[in-house]
Amino acid sequence: MVVQIANVDFAKPRVQRDIILRMIQDWSVASDTQRQIDAGEVDGLVHLIDAIQDYAVDTLNVDDVVVFGH
Repeated sequence: MVVQIANVDFAKPRVQRDIILRMIQDWSVASDTQRQIDAGEVDGLVHLIDAIQDYAVDTLNVDDVVVFGH
């Protein structure tokens, strides 16, 4: 299956990125060691979303307001 990045509803990954960042922040200060480890692992998803957003703006010329919401 091929996903056309230019056709992505960028509001969803923007919201999902914010949720993941809040989760990472909460988990990184948790007393549970596994949560702290998980926070470091999930961090890669934020970088993936960032890379997709940057690619859409820089390469596909999707309007940055559409992608980043500001």
